[in-house]
Amino acid sequence: MEAAPEKQSPSLDDCLRLLKGERDEQRLAGLLLVTKFCKWDDLASLRRVYDAVGPRFLDRLLRTGNFG
Repeated sequence: MEAAPEKQSPSLDDCLRLLKGERDEQRLAGLLLVTKFCKWDDLASLRRVYDAVGPRFLDRLLRTGNFG
């Protein structure tokens, strides 16, 4: 009987690669996934996430839908 292939879950590095992606969809997916790997008090990982996604994308994300 063959063993089922091991199911690999994404790592923090996989999420960081998504966060550095060219498309907004990649970055949003990375932000959603990274919540599974970072605790609120893990400052080193949070800094890596911030550096990967960058302030411009976060600013655009926060301003989306702000028409007033």
